[in-house]
Amino acid sequence: MNSLTWPAAAVILNLLPIASMASTTTGAGVDLQPYKGHALALLLVAAPSAGTNPTLATKLQTSPEASKITSVTFTGTGTGRLEIEAGPDPVAETITLTALTDVTTFSVVGSVSGAIGTATVGTRFTSAQVNLLITAGATTFVAGDAWAVPTTARTWTDLVAFTGQTSALTRQKKVVNLDSCPRYIRGVATLGGTNSPAYTGGLNLLVVED
Repeated sequence: MNSLTWPAAAVILNLLPIASMASTTTGAGVDLQPYKGHALALLLVAAPSAGTNPTLATKLQTSPEASKITSVTFTGTGTGRLEIEAGPDPVAETITLTALTDVTTFSVVGSVSGAIGTATVGTRFTSAQVNLLITAGATTFVAGDAWAVPTTARTWTDLVAFTGQTSALTRQKKVVNLDSCPRYIRGVATLGGTNSPAYTGGLNLLVVED
């Protein structure tokens, strides 16, 4: 496989966006649940453009599916149901879901994250912090009905490290067995050196299902 040819069924998951890195960079968590088989983690980083004795250490981290929601409390009139789980990147906060005036939508607001989005009754809502589905019940929701959902931060564990980079262009790949991998994955690039070192590059996961 060369740089211009990809398997027809391949899916590319961006773990570290192509960008200039002048400090330690932690990518967003990615949910691996929809995928199976094997994947290639592809790292491409140009030679450093600045800095004295610059170094770049890049690795993959994973986190299990373990629940990060400690409780769910409802206040209000409606008898609908809430199905909710933590997303790839929950933080320690309380997420509040509040019915708006049309009673078919709920604001989703984190005490730390701030406004996360708007959830529609009957439609699955996904975000970095939470994934949820609100279902209407026999008694209609009214404006102000609310759930309070405390969440905790996810714990990440190193999976595999790439060879550290200093002064040259690097192209590296690592095989990841998705069938034995925890549910979530992310990339982390740690920058070292002095006088404002900087690298430009990115990390992708090429998923090719068996």
